[in-house]
Amino acid sequence: MTEINQKLLQLISDGASTKEILQTLRITPKQLKIRLESLKREGYGFEYQVSDNGLITYNPLNGIYHDATNSLQMKLTKQEDEFTFLALSDLHIGNKSDNIENLNLLYEYAKREGINIIINCGDLINGCCTNESEAIVRKQLERLISKHPFDEEILNIVLFGNHDYTPLEKYNINISNLITSERSDFISLGFGTGLINVLNGQIIILHPVKRSTCSPKHHFPERWSTGKLILKGHGHHNFVKTTDNTCTLKVPTASDVIYAQNPSLPGAMKITIHFDEEGYLKNIYVEHLVITPKIYTAGYFKQTFNKHAPALTEQTVLSKK
Repeated sequence: MTEINQKLLQLISDGASTKEILQTLRITPKQLKIRLESLKREGYGFEYQVSDNGLITYNPLNGIYHDATNSLQMKLTKQEDEFTFLALSDLHIGNKSDNIENLNLLYEYAKREGINIIINCGDLINGCCTNESEAIVRKQLERLISKHPFDEEILNIVLFGNHDYTPLEKYNINISNLITSERSDFISLGFGTGLINVLNGQIIILHPVKRSTCSPKHHFPERWSTGKLILKGHGHHNFVKTTDNTCTLKVPTASDVIYAQNPSLPGAMKITIHFDEEGYLKNIYVEHLVITPKIYTAGYFKQTFNKHAPALTEQTVLSKK
């Protein structure tokens, strides 16, 4: 084993974050990923530990390796019964109506509000839905990686959507792997459907990916949704659907790619979840943010949950049955 890999193992054992590992070893996110893969081949395994303060650490798995999945566990470090994050969607980087300045404003807002987690509900790039060439797709990726804002204290948890899937389908370009190799502030939840576990509560993230082998049904039985928060990308506009025990939010686009059938302003959502004594979702408070070009709060919404349902597993959420 190389000396630097030995140091990497020690840092992981000491509970160092990704940020601390990169700074101590003076390596890039891509080099870290390569070294973790080499340790995997030697029998070492690790899983992500994502915290609401925006830090990533690694838990050793005693030689049992787990591939990347469509779910993660969020650790609460700020307050034991509260989780606040921004939700945005449909950046469509590379489209003539993408808007990097909107992202910069949202990052400034997150910094002011002390928010460290952004959940992105898909379509980071414009993809090749209208037969764009491989070269154009790679330019979109380059623009995303180089122009998307970066802050050491902000972590993006990303579910990839149908526009993100088209390069994989047509040119075998997996943008999930490429982005997370270049940017240490991006965590992938895969394509189509993702699941975030927080205490005993759960957030389901959806973005339709047609024709994909990894895209399950996107209309869950009601029993799946009870006591859960569901975030949907793809629609490019705000929309709220609730019952006494469910809450579904269509997350708006942060770009200027606005559909005529659903005209709206670009924006995002600030979401705060409170948990009860058993760790289940108690209530959700949502601020609808619009960018015009400054960020304004256009409305508020609160949902209270009256009962809980059994926790979903990743296998259940991804099932096509």
